[in-house]
Amino acid sequence: MKPATSSPISLIFLHFFIILFTTGCVNETELFNTKADNLAYIKNNELATSRLTQIMFNQTDTENVIERFKIVHITDAHLSPWSSDNNYKYPKNLLEAVKFANQGNLMINMLVSTGDCIHNDNKTSHEDALRYLTSFADNIYNNNFIPTFAITGNHDSNMLTDDSKNIITKNDFFNTVTSEQNYSCENKGMQNYYYTDLPNPMGGVIRLIALDVIDQVSSTFDTQHYAVFSQEQIDWLCNEALKNNLSEDHSVIVLVHHPFKPYIDSTNNYSINNEYMYSREMIPEIIEAYRSKKKLQKEYKSSLNKGNIITVNTDFSSSSGEFVCYLSGHLHTTAILEVDGITNRNVNLPRQRMILSSNMSPSDNSPTYSLITRNANDITNNSFNIYAIDTKEKKVYITFFGAYKPSNKPDYSEIQVFNYL
Repeated sequence: MKPATSSPISLIFLHFFIILFTTGCVNETELFNTKADNLAYIKNNELATSRLTQIMFNQTDTENVIERFKIVHITDAHLSPWSSDNNYKYPKNLLEAVKFANQGNLMINMLVSTGDCIHNDNKTSHEDALRYLTSFADNIYNNNFIPTFAITGNHDSNMLTDDSKNIITKNDFFNTVTSEQNYSCENKGMQNYYYTDLPNPMGGVIRLIALDVIDQVSSTFDTQHYAVFSQEQIDWLCNEALKNNLSEDHSVIVLVHHPFKPYIDSTNNYSINNEYMYSREMIPEIIEAYRSKKKLQKEYKSSLNKGNIITVNTDFSSSSGEFVCYLSGHLHTTAILEVDGITNRNVNLPRQRMILSSNMSPSDNSPTYSLITRNANDITNNSFNIYAIDTKEKKVYITFFGAYKPSNKPDYSEIQVFNYL
């Protein structure tokens, strides 16, 4: 994948005209098997469009209305033979997200998937796992004219199996998914971590940085239960993704599958295991040094083997741009988290934020973490987030498609907002 060479202005116009003339490109007879499916999508589309319309423009200056940068965020699609509404042979909910994002009137700037493209169990073969991944790539990129990006999740390594021959390697994922992406990225060879710059309709550039949580050369570590980064990936993050060609007009968004916080909501006491092999503070501390334009020198020991250490030695004092937020998944619920536990936290800045989108298949709903009601037979069958990033106000506006509201919070606002600076 090579970097795009078109100017931001030409890309904006090209993007607009493509989606204008290709709206509805997904065949309706293929997308909806039943009348109920069709009615559920129509209703969800109507409601989500209405909510997005309220946040898609900055209207503080009535004489100069500015379009915000808009993102459709899906996660935990879990394509498999048993995932309801996302069976790998016909992943209806995944196709709904692509169809929604490609509506010209919504002017979506980017679609992202934050991992767990497939589901697996201890009997999933390498051949089957590749079949599910191929279906994911085919269905998210075919008939899709929105810049679209996917990262790895823990299920994508297929490491529940006892047979090492069944494991999905990072090269398998690259060949099947990453290499098929429909927008140019900067990466180092066959890696699933990369960055890309997209034109921001508000002016400037959005830099998307995608991280890989199954990044190991051999199958040494259990990436089904631990997020694993290589030293090479961390060096790349510090010295390339957060430095190369960044300007004061850049705004940075980071994709990573696992949350960085040990709980979702302290009032509910929902415990989340720390699944980062090299400490959940490592990436946030790197980002905090970037936000503060400072140096960071620190070692992070592996929780599985104390002899394995990742060393960070970087200096962001001359770096440009600003951090917006992380986008994540994994816990099968929606949430807006404040990242804590950062030893080098800059108290003059708001805490880093991480936005979680919910899983797409109702059959994979988590009774442990998710308080969101899901039903395969109504408008709660699907669930994904929609954002409007305002780089003038330094705010993120958040709404949704399908299921979203926690059942114990009936007054939960359908539009959330936070300041990132």
